[in-house]
Amino acid sequence: MTTGTLFDHLSAEDRLADAYRRLRAIKPKRPLIGHDHPVTSHAMAAALADTDRFAYRLERLLLAVHHAGDAGIIDDELLVVFERWGYSSVTSGMSRLRKEGVIRHGPDTRATRYGNQALINRVA
Repeated sequence: MTTGTLFDHLSAEDRLADAYRRLRAIKPKRPLIGHDHPVTSHAMAAALADTDRFAYRLERLLLAVHHAGDAGIIDDELLVVFERWGYSSVTSGMSRLRKEGVIRHGPDTRATRYGNQALINRVA
């Protein structure tokens, strides 16, 4: 079964499996801590980097993009779906997925809640 997207001939399931393999290779980012912050802040940042919290959020974002199918999803729609996470958690996670090549961004656009045009995300 082909997807009919403008990107490739792989099925949605094959694209998700490939994207998930690439996602597992991404190392979690450490929270940003300044050099002059207390040692306890550095210890907490190191402890958080070893948890599954960041990987879990990247997985949830990937699955949301996959579930959007051929229509894709824009970051604004993801902000509504994951409203409890906060703006920067969603946008930084999506930026990371795009940077690592797990998600493709554009070239087509769709209007946001505010009427601005935003690039559509699809599983790479």
